[in-house]
Amino acid sequence: MKQIKRTKLAPGEVRASDSWRTPLPLFAALDAEFSFDLDLAADATNALCRRWLGPGGRAEDALAARWADHGRVGFLNMPYSSDLILRFMAAVAQHGQDMTIVALHPHDSSVGWWRYTRHAVEIREMPHRVPYLRADGITKAGAMYASAISIYRPQPGILMGNPRHVLWSWKTRAALEKAERKNAMRLNRLDTFRGDDDAR
Repeated sequence: MKQIKRTKLAPGEVRASDSWRTPLPLFAALDAEFSFDLDLAADATNALCRRWLGPGGRAEDALAARWADHGRVGFLNMPYSSDLILRFMAAVAQHGQDMTIVALHPHDSSVGWWRYTRHAVEIREMPHRVPYLRADGITKAGAMYASAISIYRPQPGILMGNPRHVLWSWKTRAALEKAERKNAMRLNRLDTFRGDDDAR
């Protein structure tokens, strides 16, 4: 997979993408499956669960809290600054031994923090990019990378496993088929344009 290129940040600096919100249809599909009771990285303006870790929540600093003390099934839309994602993925691997965690993050197996996904029971790849929302909750933020969902559950005695890999989508089959037809039409127009250009 193509490596995601990111500019380096100064110590303590965060990216705008750290505050990107999960689109509600994606969260709703996962919530219907897992019944989340804790948002693991949020604040009062963007929490998707009644209980959350972060400013104004059950714990001001999510990384300093013991997650299982606050919930049984947690959702995590990963902050994407390189230093934060590394710390959060390490925390997921640790706390995933005590509770169920569903983490949404970039799909980039070339980066160092990806090794923590080996503690997952399942990794869900998505055939389309996630239309994240900016901090205002309205404006779409076009992700420059694919995303994945990794799922962690307590596995007593297992130090590291071999996660099941699946292709997954929160969209309905009808919506996916419509997108495929639209893409096919776009490619057909492109082929027609190239054919006309070759004829000249």
